[in-house]
Amino acid sequence: MNRVKILTGFVAICLTLCTETDMCAAAQTDTLSGGTSMTQEDINMVMSVFDGLQPYEIIGKADGFIMTGKSDEEIAQIAYYIYRYYRDSRIMGYDEIAIYVADNYFLNGRCRLADDDARLEMRLFADANRRSLIGMDATVLTMQDPAGNEVRFPEGDQDYSVLYFYDDECPGCQRMTPTLMQYLLQCDGNINFTVYMVYTQDDMERWTD
Repeated sequence: MNRVKILTGFVAICLTLCTETDMCAAAQTDTLSGGTSMTQEDINMVMSVFDGLQPYEIIGKADGFIMTGKSDEEIAQIAYYIYRYYRDSRIMGYDEIAIYVADNYFLNGRCRLADDDARLEMRLFADANRRSLIGMDATVLTMQDPAGNEVRFPEGDQDYSVLYFYDDECPGCQRMTPTLMQYLLQCDGNINFTVYMVYTQDDMERWTD
């Protein structure tokens, strides 16, 4: 049976990983040490050749590139620049590569980062994002329906779960919500799914109106 649940209480926790001062300092320094002339721009140019490949394909190439370093220091530098390239990538799913590099070269102690702040940022990024990688099970969310009842996601034995985040004053949501509801009404009854409609604001009166 298909179900639609209206929920609120979704809490997003934003972690401020660095101050403006830290960001300025990072922008002014594109090397971790003076032991090599390779820059972040060099790494970006090389790795951009692989844009469009699947993460597992790029990981193998990244490993090979990292091991071209002639010293432990240079290996760490190449790995760190590759991590930053994929940390900041706008291609969906490429955060998996950044987390792979973080886990397999730095957080396990294999390579050393001289900058403690950079290591902290890397750990925070990896820990905050590893559960949201493509293919991973979603973490359990506890929310509230209009009657005040607690609802947990995911729950039940449905084949599919859809999380739809909306704001009653969002023009895009105002266009999309009726379209979504129309689609749900027309869906084949043989598809077992639940739609969780999550209100992203904190105005109870507007939400229940």
